[in-house]
Amino acid sequence: MELKFPKCVAAAAKGAASQWDLAYALADEIKEKTQPGVNNGSVKKLEACRVEILAETGVDYDLKTLGNYRTTGMTFTKSVMAEVKAAGVQTTITACRDANTPETLFKLINALKPKLPKRRGLAILSQRKVTDTLQAWRLQADRLHERALEKQREQLERAKQAKLEAEAAARKAKTDAERKRAEAAVAKAVEQIDEVKVAPKRNDTIPSEPDQMPAFTVPFEIEERSNAAQEDAEYVIELLKNSKQHLDSESLVGIEKSINKTITLWQKAADLVERQQGNVVRLTKRG
Repeated sequence: MELKFPKCVAAAAKGAASQWDLAYALADEIKEKTQPGVNNGSVKKLEACRVEILAETGVDYDLKTLGNYRTTGMTFTKSVMAEVKAAGVQTTITACRDANTPETLFKLINALKPKLPKRRGLAILSQRKVTDTLQAWRLQADRLHERALEKQREQLERAKQAKLEAEAAARKAKTDAERKRAEAAVAKAVEQIDEVKVAPKRNDTIPSEPDQMPAFTVPFEIEERSNAAQEDAEYVIELLKNSKQHLDSESLVGIEKSINKTITLWQKAADLVERQQGNVVRLTKRG
């Protein structure tokens, strides 16, 4: 029987390493964009695709996952991802999904690239880095908005108080000159009230300039590099498992030395963490 979604089935058959292939296959074979409240057949096609992938490969994707892949494939096209690579950055499909738009992704790249860990010459932008940075930007926008609201409330109160004082002065005025001055002060206060009575809107959560990005802490940086090292180890394991070539003894000895050196360095890092944990416990007990 002829497959309805051959590209999707072929991509799914490759396994977890083919997420982008599956995203682009879904975007190609189910082109209708899903719209809230609109039945354009896309959900039905996704379900049919899910069933076909399960029957042909045994991989059981849930509908939401396939929908996320398809949306990401439509949004972050091959040309967009080529620009990302040309910028010297490697990222994941989940990181792109959380960035939501190419514009946001490139703002993240511009802001974060100098501090990102590197692997094989490319800066690694992880999903965790994307989500944490966007969260930091949202918190920053919230704080700026709160400050703006507080300033607006103070200005409004001052303008209202000025109006009350000007009205009182107008009532107590004994001469036309005093009355005119007081009435002018009332008019000015009313004008100020009109200017500041509308609450300021919350600005875009994404800073327009990279240097507006909140600083990240040392623990976050360490965790990022640790995660990158873990990904490197997983990549090496896959290379060794799937290698069709038998490595010679000299190569194996070199690889073993390199791995052992890395293990020794990370063990030193683990020892330092354990030592600092002990210091924290002792300081806590003293307190």
